[in-house]
Amino acid sequence: MKRTLTLGFVLCGLMPLPCLAADTAKLPEVTVAACQAPVKVDGLLDEPCWQSARPLTDFRVLGLDEIARDTTVRLTYDSAWLYVAVACEHPSPPALKPGNFDHDGAVHTDESVEVFIDPGTDGRCYFHLKLNCANVKAEQRAGRDGWREPKWDSPWRSATRIHETGWNAEMAIPLYVLASHGDLKKTRMNVTRNKVVPEIDRQGVIVSEKRQLTTWAPVLKTFHEPDRFGALNGMDVANLEVPFLAGFENARISSYYVADGKYCYDVLLDVRGHNDKSGKATVTVLDQPVAGKESRLSREVEVKGMKSQPIRLPVAVDSPSQRKATVMMTEAETGATFRLARIVETSALNLMSVYLDRTYYTTEEQAVAVCSLGLPDDALRATKLVATDDKGKVLGETQEASRETQVPMKIKALDVGSHSVNIQWQQKDGRLIFSQKLTLIKRPPKPGLEWKIDKISKVILRDGRPFFPCGLI
Repeated sequence: MKRTLTLGFVLCGLMPLPCLAADTAKLPEVTVAACQAPVKVDGLLDEPCWQSARPLTDFRVLGLDEIARDTTVRLTYDSAWLYVAVACEHPSPPALKPGNFDHDGAVHTDESVEVFIDPGTDGRCYFHLKLNCANVKAEQRAGRDGWREPKWDSPWRSATRIHETGWNAEMAIPLYVLASHGDLKKTRMNVTRNKVVPEIDRQGVIVSEKRQLTTWAPVLKTFHEPDRFGALNGMDVANLEVPFLAGFENARISSYYVADGKYCYDVLLDVRGHNDKSGKATVTVLDQPVAGKESRLSREVEVKGMKSQPIRLPVAVDSPSQRKATVMMTEAETGATFRLARIVETSALNLMSVYLDRTYYTTEEQAVAVCSLGLPDDALRATKLVATDDKGKVLGETQEASRETQVPMKIKALDVGSHSVNIQWQQKDGRLIFSQKLTLIKRPPKPGLEWKIDKISKVILRDGRPFFPCGLI
């Protein structure tokens, strides 16, 4: 028994425990060479400086003693920027469908990369930049004591590009921002990747996702371990330049209006620079109707230092309908992206509100969807309303809509329970304008105990008849 225990302790001591292996791993170092000409941040990664930069390929799977070699990072710099190129191999690039388009949103849950930079502060303050494969960003300042500043919002350039074997991320980070917090010669860094591989069935439907987190520096439990970042050597910038940086905030949309015989809505935002440099930026609106083709509208803007200026971009549309609007700001000269964000609040464009005539139903053969539509009567004559169940079966429709329209729906055949009803406002040719889902509740009949609310007449119903607890008024 004594020999067995001794042998057991010896074997345990020899086993390659993942955490122990990572804990004793040597912290990486890389000498970063300066580039001779500014890098064009376009996601192609085809500049000569990228070909000569040292590739960083051995990424560790977070929490495991396992190496992944499907991510390659290259670094270079000039007098204004630290450039980061990340080439990400992926088994199914067409399946890369990010779900986050909000600036400072949860972009790390998509296929994405993250960059952590400590400009020589020993972890007291480091910068955390995220970029998903759709070129949507998030950034914050952080510290080794666990503090986070997610509202820190300094612009940086970026571009992404999806190709046959994966996707590329390209970033340009302003050196003067880093230098203002520490010493560039003592810069430490980590680059990580959030790899997302969808599992797709034979019908082409995504049924699940496989995720893998990998890291260049040997962090142990989380990416936020600045004491384990790798060292960047050679960052010797003699004449630091401050580049033009711009961004926007408070992006919003107006309601529809008619101008020159066409429906329009406005995209409104506040534009400003993030230092005293002035320059030109291009603001682009991507208009995405729920049905129909996407369109783009661009406008060049003169950004004058840190002075905020309101910008209005009128967007003409073929027809008023549900839509999404995404705003992108790029540097006019280079085309590199400063910021990209989808406008989340679009209720100003809602032209339809719908409610059901009763709180629930029992023996009724039909329900009524009451629709309020926000277009002139002459525009409504070419539209109709259709009600369907959750399987697309038509429950009722009206062939001509008006500003206040009631859509009767046959519900006798519906089972007891909750049912999703979709009210669709369509053009006469079937093109969708708006849709809204309602929940219709059907309960077993209880004669003598049925209390409902008639929402049209705004009265209480007892067994289907108006009930006035204080008498008739």
